Amino acid sequence: MENNLLENLNPELKKTLKIIGKKADASKIRAFVVGGFVRDILLKKDNLDLDIVVEASAINFARHLLKLILGKLTIHNKFNTATLVSQKFRIDFTTARRETYAHPSALPDIYPGTIRDDLFRRDFTINAMAISLNQSSFGKLMDFFGGQKDLSQKKIRILHELSFADDPTRILRAIRFKERFNFVIEKRTAYLMKQALKSKALLLVKPPRIFDELIHILKEEKPAKYILSIKRICGFEFIDPRIKLDSFIIKLLKEAERQISWFQVDFAKKRKLDSWLIYFMILLNKVNIKTVYKIIHRFNLKRGDTKRIISCKNITNTERILNKKILKLSEIFKVLEPLSYEVILLIKIKSNSPLVRKRIITFFKILNGLKLATNGEDLKRLGLKQGKSLGLLLERLLHKKIDGLLKTKQAELSLIKQLIAK
Repeated sequence: MENNLLENLNPELKKTLKIIGKKADASKIRAFVVGGFVRDILLKKDNLDLDIVVEASAINFARHLLKLILGKLTIHNKFNTATLVSQKFRIDFTTARRETYAHPSALPDIYPGTIRDDLFRRDFTINAMAISLNQSSFGKLMDFFGGQKDLSQKKIRILHELSFADDPTRILRAIRFKERFNFVIEKRTAYLMKQALKSKALLLVKPPRIFDELIHILKEEKPAKYILSIKRICGFEFIDPRIKLDSFIIKLLKEAERQISWFQVDFAKKRKLDSWLIYFMILLNKVNIKTVYKIIHRFNLKRGDTKRIISCKNITNTERILNKKILKLSEIFKVLEPLSYEVILLIKIKSNSPLVRKRIITFFKILNGLKLATNGEDLKRLGLKQGKSLGLLLERLLHKKIDGLLKTKQAELSLIKQLIAK
């Protein structure tokens, strides 16, 4: 094992961690970088999200650091944590703590603790390591529970027998790390997971917490294999017992991976795609609308996500229109422009029609983002005021431009004058 695990970091990151260590020494406290960052260093993977644990008040420590590391500091008084976002890094500060659970799946009671206490409350040994930042021990690994050995043996192992009872969401996290790193779930851990599932442990957790874990899985790169792993290990009762993963849904999930990859390569500058939502909509593909509303309500989904999920249940007519033999460009625009990118891509994923797919590509390449050359100042000079009639007029103009009937700004203004005269 290397004596200094931080020796070969990029210079800026190493400098930031040294600043934190020096400040910890000046404050006469111990500071550590912990969790996924440590795991990924040992796996030689990049990770720029820093989790810092201090054996003192994390909020006070972060406030003092703000003078040395420029950025935006957000304080979370309720949890005694703070987040500092600089130009390069996101740094989360936490007070070392120990946790106890009043009953299975309850939120923990929290008390101040040592770094060992803090690591023991974590999910798996591979995530329960720390690296010291104090100057005298800078870069030294703190591994109380055999995390480095489990990493080398590619094993997912819980830290204690009650781990899944304390927090059943760790079942989904075990699946996520198993698939991300191509690890195996250690034998005793697998047995305790099965026991927790037999007792319906996932159903005891507050639904929004479960959904957060599901989103983490759906945000992984190529999540189809993660979803298949959920089916094998625990099923989808924690979302709704009516969700079934048959061959058709599996085919859609794999096609989604291809189409999302295509979009991210060809249209990355359009806007960030909420790809997790596409996979979730596919999981709900064969669930009736009444059940979909129940799921939305149970998991307290955001309004924007709800709107997109509901609209994905009404795309059959859209696909039928797009499959017409003759369709003007403006008609393609009219049918697709009101929809989110996620729903449009879902149509492309589900459609077997080359014509439908071609028209969706045309929308993304040519039509999406197309604007009139005429601006607000031009309209003011013509004496036009904001209102519904003006909106309809501009929409009419845009459709003509899309169909190639208005090629210049002068042509746009000329038509506006004609329409005003009428």
